[in-house]
Amino acid sequence: MNTMEARKHLKIYQAELNKYQSLDRSLMNHKDMIHTDKKIIYLKRCIANIREHLHEKNIHIR
Repeated sequence: MNTMEARKHLKIYQAELNKYQSLDRSLMNHKDMIHTDKKIIYLKRCIANIREHLHEKNIHIR
C-alpha cells in the first residue's frame, strides 16, 4: 500500500468508525450490539495498522 492509498483508507475507516460509535444503542437488540462492537473493533485495528505503517515510513499523520 502506498502512502496516498494509506491516507485515503485511513480517512475512510475513521469516518466509518465515527458512524458506528455514534449509533444509539438503546435502539439496538443484542445481536445488533454484538455486530456493531465487532465492526468497531475491526475498524480500530485497521486504523492502528495503517497508522503504524505510516509511522514506520516516518510520514506525518494527524
